Amino acid sequence: MSGTVVVGLDIGGTSTRAAAYDLTGARLGTGRAGGGNPTSHGAEPAAAQLLAALRGALADVDPTRVRAGTIGLAGAGRPSPTRRPAPPSTAPGPPPACAARTPCTATPWSRTPRAPPPRTARC
Repeated sequence: MSGTVVVGLDIGGTSTRAAAYDLTGARLGTGRAGGGNPTSHGAEPAAAQLLAALRGALADVDPTRVRAGTIGLAGAGRPSPTRRPAPPSTAPGPPPACAARTPCTATPWSRTPRAPPPRTARC
């Protein structure tokens, strides 16, 4: 593993930072670019900023030595405001009367419990 390089990326809405280290913890290079968050800037512009930061960090490093990396992305794990699940009234699935047979559940977009609809029809 001699000569192994690891890369870290910190991708945010206002800036993207990259750093390359060897296994002793010595910093081999750093790079910085504009916002690389795809939710804020779109996929292609974000990818261009990520690449610019990564190239800066690897400017004096043979990229074939990179064996591992880690990425921190602002907002990762949160649902996108533009890709929310459909509300229950338009969601595909069984008719409302059938849904009444299921226990009270939380909606993925609100995380608050909602009562099942009343039983008014047969499935």
